[in-house]
Amino acid sequence: MLISTHTFIASPDSEALEKVLLQDPAFHCLGSAQNGKEALQNILSLSPDLLILDSMLPGMDGFSLLEQLQKALFTPPRVLFLCRMKEKSWLEKALEMGADMALFWPDENDGWLLKAKECALLPLSALSGATESLRLSLGDALLESLKMDASLRGYAYIRESIAALSCAPQLLWPISYRLYPYLGKRFSASPSSVERAIRTAVENTWLHGPLPVIQSLFGFSVDADRGKPTNAEFLSMLAEHIRREGERIYFHPSFKGGAL
Repeated sequence: MLISTHTFIASPDSEALEKVLLQDPAFHCLGSAQNGKEALQNILSLSPDLLILDSMLPGMDGFSLLEQLQKALFTPPRVLFLCRMKEKSWLEKALEMGADMALFWPDENDGWLLKAKECALLPLSALSGATESLRLSLGDALLESLKMDASLRGYAYIRESIAALSCAPQLLWPISYRLYPYLGKRFSASPSSVERAIRTAVENTWLHGPLPVIQSLFGFSVDADRGKPTNAEFLSMLAEHIRREGERIYFHPSFKGGAL
């Protein structure tokens, strides 16, 4: 089953870009804005997975919008930055400020779609790089509370997965075509071996982990007939826990530079 990427477009030419986007089932366009301030309000309320961002926006340009997103969101969208100035330094500035990918304004209407698809699947946005260590730390603490055996091969896969999914939940659906291949590339393993290793670690933890912790994290969300969660259910629940806890810490007044 194809899961479309929730996308928002911020550009004076949003109508033309949206017309191209709507022709591809890989994307679900949540909306668009031709003004930077309006775009910011919409992004904060709609929480898109992917932002197509024009460098030249009235009211608030693309660079200023990137800066505002960095301050306002623990889990920002992936950002494909379309630069109208044919200057390499502008592309570099966009990447430094948090864009995941930066391209010169496309000469052909559909020339940016392939990059948009690649950008949508990036697990950890450059914009959220400052929070990556926090995500990993929360994941480590969570797996420790479950007493997951760190010697299991699936431990490293799960640690990487829940940090990534807390920032890019779209990697999970469908898991066989997105998350497993991503982990395979990261760890030089086949997707099938990744799936087996994660399943083994989940089963081991479910059988031998502390019951009060398992119940507090999963409650009654697991099908009683199966007796244990699927890989996707297990990873999704842990990633959601990291996302909620990460937001609580990130917006705490005492949070500075990755630590309380």
